[in-house]
Amino acid sequence: SMHAVSTGKETYLLDCGMFQGHRREAFELNTQIPFDASSIKAVALSHAHVDHSGNLPLLVKKGFNGVIHATSATADLCRYMLADSAFLQEKDAAFLEKRHKRRRAIGVPGEIAPVPPLYTVADAENAMRHFRPSPLHQKIDVGPNATIELSNAGHILGSCCILFEHAVNGRKLR
Repeated sequence: SMHAVSTGKETYLLDCGMFQGHRREAFELNTQIPFDASSIKAVALSHAHVDHSGNLPLLVKKGFNGVIHATSATADLCRYMLADSAFLQEKDAAFLEKRHKRRRAIGVPGEIAPVPPLYTVADAENAMRHFRPSPLHQKIDVGPNATIELSNAGHILGSCCILFEHAVNGRKLR
């Protein structure tokens, strides 16, 4: 789940999820963020599941420098979930590298090169610096004539529905 919303002047992101699947396919899909990360003004995050939040460290690594709006519970969960995701990626990459070297050493042909981690634990920690815990049921200014309002979704702890509103010539678009 990753949806870019453009107001014409600014671009906002609703969620920034990670595709989960086979190593190489997941790596290729997750590294292809379909826009310039530095062009995103802000992110609104619905909840901490990795398919909605898992690519935030890569977004930051690729140049995003805005605010990530989420409930305080979602921010707290992401601190652990993103660090765990990075740790597992690092360990998996190290295992594959070791296996790759061993197979090359004994002459096993056709071995595919290992897949590097999308991001590291340090990248996940850096992404957490962009989080701003945001209250429910209050309009939050995210940019020129643009607001978000979070409301309880009842999915997991801290999950929320996001109402994005942008005013154009005095008319509100949702």
